[in-house]
Amino acid sequence: MVFYKILYFFYWGIVNMKKNHYLCRDNFMNTMKRIIFSLLLIIGCASMYAEPVRILGIGNSFTVDALEQHFQPLLDAEGVDAVIGYPYRGGTFLSQHDAWSSRTDTLPYNYRKFKNGNYTTTGLASYSLKMAMEDEPWDWVIIQSDHDSAGIYQSYVPYMEHLIDFVHANCSNPNVKIGFYMTWAYDANSTYSGFKLYNYNQKLMYDSIIACAQQLMAAHPELEVLIPAGTAVQNARTSYMGERLNRDGYHLHYDHGRYIAALSWYEVLFGKSALEVTWAPSSITQQCAEMCRAAVHTSVQKPYEVTSLKEEFGEELIKEIERSALLRNVDMRWMDHIDAMDQLKRGISLRAYAQKD
Repeated sequence: MVFYKILYFFYWGIVNMKKNHYLCRDNFMNTMKRIIFSLLLIIGCASMYAEPVRILGIGNSFTVDALEQHFQPLLDAEGVDAVIGYPYRGGTFLSQHDAWSSRTDTLPYNYRKFKNGNYTTTGLASYSLKMAMEDEPWDWVIIQSDHDSAGIYQSYVPYMEHLIDFVHANCSNPNVKIGFYMTWAYDANSTYSGFKLYNYNQKLMYDSIIACAQQLMAAHPELEVLIPAGTAVQNARTSYMGERLNRDGYHLHYDHGRYIAALSWYEVLFGKSALEVTWAPSSITQQCAEMCRAAVHTSVQKPYEVTSLKEEFGEELIKEIERSALLRNVDMRWMDHIDAMDQLKRGISLRAYAQKD
C-alpha cells in the first residue's frame, strides 16, 4: 500500500509540473528534487517489502549436499533473500516419497530449514512431506532423482508424476514452479554397493543418468528447470581435481563438491552465471573456486554432455601455479633472511662500537 501511494505521489508531481508550466529554474529544480526523492523512496520500499524466494527440496542426503553447507552463505553474499526447506531422510527413493506423501499416520522426515538467518531442524522422524509442503507458499519445489537408481528409468515411473501432482495439490502458491535435480555418477574407485548397478563403471552410470534425465524432462513439461549437478561434477572430473569430488565414493566432498552443487542450484534457479559469483568457501583455493564455477556454468549451458576443463584447469596449469607460489615463498623467505642478517650485523657493529668506546 505504501508503495502505491509513493507511485501516486510521483505521478501527480509530474502532472502538476506540466499543468502549472514550471518555467522558473528554482521551481523546476525543486520539483526534480522531489521526483528524485520519490524514486529513492520507491526503491527503498520495493526492497523493504520484497518477498523472499522460497525453495523446497525433496530428496535425500544428495539434496543435503546441495543445500546444507554452502547454499545459504552463497545467497547471502549475492544479496538474495531466500527461505530454504528440505524434509530429510537418508537414502530415500522417489517411490518412498510418493508413498509417504499421501499418508498422515507417519512422520518419517527431519525437516530442516533456513529462514531469516536462522537454521532449524525438527529432529529425526518428526515431520511429513505434506507438513513441509504446507509450511510456506513455495516458489520452487525441486525434486531429486534417486541416488543409486538415478540411471534406471523405472525408478521414476510413476512416482515423479505422482509427486508433481502432490505439489500442485498441496502448495498454497498457485504459481509454484517445479524442477528436477539431476545427481551424479559415483567415484570411479567407489566400492559402494549401489555402484554395482552399473558394473562399477562411472561412464556407464553417467550416461545412464543423462538418458533418464532427457527422457524425464521430455515426458514431464511441468518440470520447468533441470539442475544438472551430475554434469557439473563430471565436468570437474576432467580438471586437475580428477576423482577427488566425493568424500566417501558417492556423497560430495564437503568443500569443493558441495560448492559445485550449491552453485548449480544458484545458477539455474536465479538465472545468474556462476562465473560471476565471488563468494567461495574459505577452505578452497581461488583456483579451485574458479574451476568449480566453470564446471557449473558449462553444465548449465550443456546439461547433457561433458565439457572438458583440462585445458583451462588441467594438471600442468596447477603444477605451474604451485611452482610459482613455491618460488614466491622462497623469495619472500630469502628476503626475510637477508633482512635478519643485516639487522644482526648492525647489532654486532653497535656492540663492538660500544665496547671500543
